[in-house]
Amino acid sequence: MKLWTRLFSLAAVAAMLGVAFTPSSAGDIKKELSEFKKTWTDRRASTREKYEAVRALPTGNKDLADWYIDVLEGEVWQWRAEIMLQRLTTETDPDLLNELGKFLFDEKKAPKQASAAEHLILGLFNNSSFAKPERWARAGELIRNEKMPDKVKWRMIRELGRWRGAEDNPEVQTLMKNNCRLLIDLLGENLKAKRPELIARFLIIDSLESLTNEEHGDKIENWTFWYNDLKDKPLTPRKATMFKDDLGDIELEGHSFARKEPRKVEGMEILILPEFGYSEEYWYPYIFELNKTMTCTFVQLPDASRVKDLERPIDREGNKDPNAYFYPLEQLVEAFELRRQESKQKKVGIIAHGVSGWIALEYCRLHPESVAFAIIMNTWAGNNSYGKARNQLEGNKDDDLKYFGMGLLYDPTNRQGYGALTDDQKFHYETGAYKRMQHDPKAVEPVLYGAMREQFREQIGGGQALTPKFEFEDLVGRKTIDAHVMFVWGAHDPMYVDDDMKAFQKSFDRGKATFEIFPNSSRTPWAEEPTLFYEKFDQLIERSGVLKQEDK
Repeated sequence: MKLWTRLFSLAAVAAMLGVAFTPSSAGDIKKELSEFKKTWTDRRASTREKYEAVRALPTGNKDLADWYIDVLEGEVWQWRAEIMLQRLTTETDPDLLNELGKFLFDEKKAPKQASAAEHLILGLFNNSSFAKPERWARAGELIRNEKMPDKVKWRMIRELGRWRGAEDNPEVQTLMKNNCRLLIDLLGENLKAKRPELIARFLIIDSLESLTNEEHGDKIENWTFWYNDLKDKPLTPRKATMFKDDLGDIELEGHSFARKEPRKVEGMEILILPEFGYSEEYWYPYIFELNKTMTCTFVQLPDASRVKDLERPIDREGNKDPNAYFYPLEQLVEAFELRRQESKQKKVGIIAHGVSGWIALEYCRLHPESVAFAIIMNTWAGNNSYGKARNQLEGNKDDDLKYFGMGLLYDPTNRQGYGALTDDQKFHYETGAYKRMQHDPKAVEPVLYGAMREQFREQIGGGQALTPKFEFEDLVGRKTIDAHVMFVWGAHDPMYVDDDMKAFQKSFDRGKATFEIFPNSSRTPWAEEPTLFYEKFDQLIERSGVLKQEDK
């Protein structure tokens, strides 16, 4: 069993950012702040130079508060990561913490600088020097503030639902129970509201389930009865059940979350495949809503280096690279199909993202009879389309996206691609790699994806696994795939290619395939517009007949 509400791995963050702090003397503070201001306000300074200036900021002085807030309003995720994860989570100076707390709980100032407020919540409430019981008790103020932007409220709700510390620690149990009490109160208020906020309701319920492993949904009377009956009983947080299947040349690993209450569909799982190079954790928390319908099985993209006759890249001299291989799609599909057969499931659902969408496409092509439905998000029709997407990035006027596109080229000689970029260009590449993930340029999630790679990134084993060789239209030919499938893209995805939708429309049964563009999303539609995602999911499983089969 694995606990998925753990605290952040600050050691990993520190290793990524490479910063070691030494407190400054009072006499040095003014000088250091003056040096910082000079670079920070210089329009000619590069984003990397400004990042270095942020890294060089002193610590432990309340005069830093306004500058921290200013940096947290910036659009470069590395700047915000430095303040939020490296400084706010470890700061011990009471005057600085109090100054930041004043801003956060100021009902007029904080709503006007929502990005800073959201980042402060995540940073400060994961700092034991700040997150004392009296400050947790004030969390409701932030959530109930009508002027506060939704994303700030949602972040506070999510932090209330994060388990902190050892389960057998009495102080931890007391804090978690207090958070449960507040969440139950908030749920009651949400249910009584004339215009209830549905995302907030989902997050409140998910936070309660995360802390308690109880399942009472939106039944406020059940939550209240459970809490009143709790008394001295310990809370037990939600945990994952791990699995590992040996399927010949490929081992599949991942986890799922059991539920006490019956699901709408039993005996069928949804295989959830992350984007190439990501861990399963970036699906949280919004994907948990689907786990109430059927078992969500979060799959790690497996090491496929043992597969026979792997294709490897060839250098200019004609030599195969022994340390890299093209990810073998067909063999992966057969491993998933074997798992379905061995688990005696008639069919499976699939949700896949990015390049992993090609695994879902191949599953639909090779075994349509085994696929109950598929949701394929932000994918491409093959390598040519992916190349067009990369070219779009390279032609973008935004330097972050431009150099990210240039750096995507794989060249072991470093004559082009990432190895050919300058330090400033590499910094732009890193910015663009995560900035593109959400439409909100100041969103917290891209900061986490980029800075907390131990938690949100997952390198595929067996050497460097390269993007598979794949051309969907060539493989399908003139055939029509008979499968219920929903394609989803974000309207603001800089790697969206117009021709992809046409290619998929030609190849799937028009009565069973739908195509959705989420208007306020980039590359993570399920997290950026979750209520729309749930609505479309419900429509898909209704069309697929999965619910009717369950009624038989």
